[in-house]
Amino acid sequence: MFFLSPSSLITLLLSVGAVLTFVPQPAFALPNPEIKRAVMRPRRAVLVLKIPKRAFRSPRSRIILQGAVGSNPFGVFKDKSLKRLRARRRPVRRRTIVRLRHRIGDLGLYRYRTRAKRRAQISEWSPVVSALALPGSSSSAPPHDSQQLGASCEPGFQAAVLDITNQIRSDHGLEHLDHDHLLAQAAELHNLEMINNQLLSHDGWLNPIFQLEVEGTNFGQNIASYFSSPQAVMNAWMQSPGHRTQILSSSYSSLGVSCLVDVEGIRWWTQNFSN
Repeated sequence: MFFLSPSSLITLLLSVGAVLTFVPQPAFALPNPEIKRAVMRPRRAVLVLKIPKRAFRSPRSRIILQGAVGSNPFGVFKDKSLKRLRARRRPVRRRTIVRLRHRIGDLGLYRYRTRAKRRAQISEWSPVVSALALPGSSSSAPPHDSQQLGASCEPGFQAAVLDITNQIRSDHGLEHLDHDHLLAQAAELHNLEMINNQLLSHDGWLNPIFQLEVEGTNFGQNIASYFSSPQAVMNAWMQSPGHRTQILSSSYSSLGVSCLVDVEGIRWWTQNFSN
């Protein structure tokens, strides 16, 4: 048997206590809020945030919302609606849905992100959500004659892409795709965003689809730029395995097409698919 004297036991307990005191405790990770959608209206943006209840366990909890116009760096928005965020929250099951309105000034592309903070704890930034502020209307109905970002391509280009797509699908024993005007509007919004950034990218491509409340559970997209005709862009897509898979997918039933030309004469193409 091994025995400790009372003085040795006290010394040992004090040593263990000192060690336990200085062992860093893992910080409780705050749940990450999320911006579900951003819809542009005249002179304001309507943001829908999903915030887990655990982010509001303390009165000191708050939500940080940052935004930027175009390629400018993010900055913190000081909005009165943010100060009333806790009072306005509406619990839904295990999460909280909040609507915020942010006043906007200049036209163009707006980007938003958010995170939660409680005392010394802070969550990660949410994925960036983008939305376009266009002249005189909401982003869900962009004017086709707007020269500020891009103008429509030659008449019949969008219809030609749909026809060629359906001919290719027919040759492979697949059903034709129906034209969907909401998918086409979402494709045009994405083209405008790419033109504004001068960058061919799928980033944020689902945002216009959610803004327009397009029906469907399965969506896909093809994008391209610089091709001068519908046949040229379709040939390029069919030679790319990823784009070819979208065109020949049997899970899609609808298609929306957009072709816009920017001020430098470059054509931007977008196909949106849905089931």
